[in-house]
Amino acid sequence: MREESIWMLVLRVTLFLGTSLLILVLIAPYIGLGGDESFILYKWFGIARSKLAFATGVLSLGAGLALILCRRTVWEMLSAWWRKPRKMHGENRFERHPFATISGIICLTLVAVVGTIEISDLFPHETVTPPYSVEARALRMREHVPNQSLVVTPTDEYIEKLSGSLEQRGYEFDIDDDGYIKPSKIHSVPDLEIVFLGGSSTENLYVDSESRFPYLSGRLLEEETSLKVNTYNGGMGGNITMHANLLMLGKVLRMTPDFVVLMETINDFSLLRMYGGNYFNENPYRSLLYKPFEKFQPPDLDAMDALGMFFRKVLPDTTNMLMGAMGPDIIDPGTLDEWAEVRKKMGSLDQKLASVIIDRSRRSLETFVNLSRAWGIKPVLMTQANRMTKEPDPFIYSFTKQSLKKNKMTYAEVQGLFDQMNDIVREVAEKNNVFLIDLHKLVPASNNLIYDVVHFNNAGSEYAARVISNHFAGFVEQSSK
Repeated sequence: MREESIWMLVLRVTLFLGTSLLILVLIAPYIGLGGDESFILYKWFGIARSKLAFATGVLSLGAGLALILCRRTVWEMLSAWWRKPRKMHGENRFERHPFATISGIICLTLVAVVGTIEISDLFPHETVTPPYSVEARALRMREHVPNQSLVVTPTDEYIEKLSGSLEQRGYEFDIDDDGYIKPSKIHSVPDLEIVFLGGSSTENLYVDSESRFPYLSGRLLEEETSLKVNTYNGGMGGNITMHANLLMLGKVLRMTPDFVVLMETINDFSLLRMYGGNYFNENPYRSLLYKPFEKFQPPDLDAMDALGMFFRKVLPDTTNMLMGAMGPDIIDPGTLDEWAEVRKKMGSLDQKLASVIIDRSRRSLETFVNLSRAWGIKPVLMTQANRMTKEPDPFIYSFTKQSLKKNKMTYAEVQGLFDQMNDIVREVAEKNNVFLIDLHKLVPASNNLIYDVVHFNNAGSEYAARVISNHFAGFVEQSSK
């Protein structure tokens, strides 16, 4: 009786897990969970996470079926496998032939698992190559995966490189259903809507949710104007101004916000420097054009990188929960040097290349301005606050030294071109009569506000939010006249 009770408990748990996995995967496309492809599994085996979950569900149901058909004799068979005849007594043909029954179920389950993995069009949320297109291409709209909730923690290695103004703890990082960083849509019927676009210095990964300047500036603006203000943080690490233009086309224009704000210089400078002034490159992470149906081949990973990314992608919620609760050193996915191959072909930063970088940056900014206005949205340009001063403090000089050496540049060259990039923002704003917020001049280049070269800590983001809200109070007044 005791063995029967234990076996029935195992049976119920197995069937419950298998059924739950199957139901979850089948309804995932309709409740917004999606089926993103696992980074490491997809590279090695072409297995997507949703397929893996489905296959696990099938396997669990197969095991449950074996338990049902052979519930009386399977315990005996497993406890004395080689001492009993393969043909046993039971109330039906399955129980009388448990070995053949279980072997057959295992074979059928394996076939189902392999078939599930191979037939990708079982899932409406998986991408499959259309029959009419072999080389399908798409424009890359770099945004965060909608409807995810994370806790991110700076690693020990990262903290050791900094000058001490960033706290090493968990920072909540939640994304809404349109890829914007929460808090986002505060009011169902707002008086004013503002979208912020940019890279990691707009994203503010290591800043508390309510201190990130895109959100906080909206709350401060409400206090100044008594308007109901919704602000949306569309920043993402690595984005350039051309990504902002694609985001405008992909999702901002249909929102028709009152204002759209763009702050980006350092990422444009870095990418244009690496690719000889060319926005239209084949960088696997930042290119504007890509093939969505082509298997992505990431750079070679060492064992720790692969292990970290495997757990992050296959078990993202569990991994982030463990990292948030137990510290940053449990699973570190490592940092991939996406520029390694590009550097081998990269020349020196001469005056000709510097001029091309400035020209391309200007054209991209003007595209943003014209696109916004064509759709009745008021563009706002912001210069980028930073600590790249002509006479750098010892930390900044040390922090940038290795990177500058790898990229064949001197500090003076980078600092001068960085200033020119901010000057271009000012020139485009003045030439096109665009609202300008000059954070480069208005936010002090202080370790207390900026923990590395360009990224705000809580205090810096709150400082920037006050500057931005003060300017927007004037912009709103001017726009209403």
